Amino acid sequence: DGSVATVDQQVRNALVNDHHVDPDQALTATELEQLTAYVKHLTVPNRNAAAYLDADVVDGHEAFLDAGCQNCHSETARTRSDAPAEFRDLVIRPYTDMKLWNVNGGDFRTPPLWGLGRNIDLLERNGKALLFMHNGSATTLDGAIQDHTGDAASSRSAYNGMSAERRANLIKFLETL
Repeated sequence: DGSVATVDQQVRNALVNDHHVDPDQALTATELEQLTAYVKHLTVPNRNAAAYLDADVVDGHEAFLDAGCQNCHSETARTRSDAPAEFRDLVIRPYTDMKLWNVNGGDFRTPPLWGLGRNIDLLERNGKALLFMHNGSATTLDGAIQDHTGDAASSRSAYNGMSAERRANLIKFLETL
């Protein structure tokens, strides 16, 4: 979630806070090192190449830019120059700036949108609820956009001012990430 400086700390926090597991009691030092190495080397799912050729998705990307969504959900970033060699200075497309913004009644870090479409597909195929935003308050992408208040209100207004077709295309674009 960006609240700690290292993957080591993130893994420990996730074990304790998300899984209610004390890593010092439940795992050996070797197992914890292996889990951390695994997390460090996870990759981001690639977008389906066909998405780049779909006119509706291309229009949805333009609508994303026109609404100013990229002001917080930055399309590209560069990995750190002091990262492990295989991950150093890479251009990535996380669709986040990793900054805190006042949205939906509080300060929240912009979540990456990469992998969003695959997560939606996985949840739907397994009959699970779609919950968006930091607190699961939205059950659709349109609902999540409507929950963008505060610093993101101008993007929400721009989205709401678009035609129904353009809004649908923006959602279709998001579903390809």
